[in-house]
Amino acid sequence: MTDMGRINYTAVLLASALVNIDVQAQMATMHYKVGNVAFSEDARHIQIHSKPQVGIEVLPGGHTWPRLQLDESGRIFAGSTAIEPATGKHIAPHKEDAPGSVLFPNNLAVTPTTKGYEIRHHQTRCTLPYKRLGAPTDRSSFKALQVANIKFAASEEKVLALVTSFLRDGQTRYRVRSIDPQTCNVSLVANLGDPDLLVELGQSRHGGWWITGSIEQTLLTSNDGRKWTRAKLPEGLSSLVSSYVVDGKQIWLAGILDISDDYPNQLVYSADSGTTWTNLKKDDPLLAKVPAGWLEGQKRKASQ
Repeated sequence: MTDMGRINYTAVLLASALVNIDVQAQMATMHYKVGNVAFSEDARHIQIHSKPQVGIEVLPGGHTWPRLQLDESGRIFAGSTAIEPATGKHIAPHKEDAPGSVLFPNNLAVTPTTKGYEIRHHQTRCTLPYKRLGAPTDRSSFKALQVANIKFAASEEKVLALVTSFLRDGQTRYRVRSIDPQTCNVSLVANLGDPDLLVELGQSRHGGWWITGSIEQTLLTSNDGRKWTRAKLPEGLSSLVSSYVVDGKQIWLAGILDISDDYPNQLVYSADSGTTWTNLKKDDPLLAKVPAGWLEGQKRKASQ
């Protein structure tokens, strides 16, 4: 066989292997429930078996579109659709929300426009120009939201955005910005630099704010959104994709601490602010404590 033939043959084998991997990924379907609502998920798609059903696309990097998340009670938000977890019924949207709105916990709705975002938090509403956020200028407000270059979250009192900026020298910078929902005035509250690939901005009533980084296994926490502290995570942790801070003591991680059949859920828990950690075993009683508002935890709870 000539060198060119070997190259072509190798290319065919590689292409076939990639196709087989892709087919296997599509065939592997996970089934779980949030409340009484059944979910079916594979590598590319999530089907929510609500009334009516809702389809979600899984984008490269694991982001979903429409955006899929839960509030602390377990209520399901799929883009502009809110779903009651006990019945699976759709909750009537706010009468003034546009169909493209993304609903977030704590009464936040964000709607991309040609110039920025319409922000609604409780009963206040304002228009936010895209350029005020310092977000990537080579993409639209819709695209930046879809691929999570801008991540929004809200407490009962405030709205924060985690904004990814791409510098000319190829560096990435992350900044936390606070948005006044009455005026859409934006202030820089934290310049985080580039601590990790930051994949998640979260908030809970008693746990405050947190940011998850998935390459260096990072968890940043904050009480006010301004001062951020790096939590000490267990040694040997890898593949961290999500966190949940319940309160000042309880922290949950979705990551691998030990590759073993004894730990199929790949969930790690601390009850003492990260001083000690428990790697949850199959049928572990701690699974009953997985937060109702933590989507990744609810998925992994079912994978025994």
